[in-house]
Amino acid sequence: MIKSFERHTNRLTDFERKEILPKVVTILSNRIGRDKALKNGTIVGMLDNAITPPDMRKIINYIRRSGLVKGLVANSTGYYVAESEQDLIEYEQSLKGRERAIREVRMSIRKQRKDMYGTKLLRGRYK
Repeated sequence: MIKSFERHTNRLTDFERKEILPKVVTILSNRIGRDKALKNGTIVGMLDNAITPPDMRKIINYIRRSGLVKGLVANSTGYYVAESEQDLIEYEQSLKGRERAIREVRMSIRKQRKDMYGTKLLRGRYK
């Protein structure tokens, strides 16, 4: 669970797990290749808007972490199943870049906090 995003990072609800998850797995399992990508909102619409786009992202995250749809990746055109190992390598590289970007922002915020409040980090705790 991510602080301030609890609703969207909590575990799946019974409804999401029992009703929505199987449908999303079926929908995405057949979307092999970039040309078959589906946007978040499109998938939500296919489910008659039974959930919100943020809830769909939570379900996609669950599917990926659980390996329910092997090779599920995304780009600006939407979610799809990778056609090749190269697709997966490129997606991994994209994720690494995002990890670095998030870390850079976190480190900048940490420095700004220190500059603004003089707070020091001591043994993993803030003083």
